Amino acid sequence: MTELLRQGGRIAGARLRDAATGETSTLTPGVVIVCADALRTPQLLFASGIHPPALGSYLIEHTFLSNRVLLDLERFGLVIDELAVADPREFVTDSLWIPSNSPPSRSRRRCLREQHYLPRICSASRESVPSLRR
Repeated sequence: MTELLRQGGRIAGARLRDAATGETSTLTPGVVIVCADALRTPQLLFASGIHPPALGSYLIEHTFLSNRVLLDLERFGLVIDELAVADPREFVTDSLWIPSNSPPSRSRRRCLREQHYLPRICSASRESVPSLRR
């Protein structure tokens, strides 16, 4: 899925791309449920022109390590030329772009000030964070 299609104030469908062929198509079911992961949902919303103030603001980058292993192909009965090759149209990277409408610090302060966000998203109260007190 590359984009959500809006009609008025509703999501009416989705634009899809076939990873194998690159062909695009449009899907317009009666109901659209977005259930991508924590990183892809904000990306999809942003790509679709949906930019609520808190979009991507509460995702925190965590350091992680990745490893590469040299495998003894002979020992495991594998032939290098028979292994699947990554599709160049599908990229893999250790970095993920996370859309946000503003710097996290400003977004977080704004969100904490808005009472309707406080119970659902923010664990800190304004009183516990001196810089956020009015």
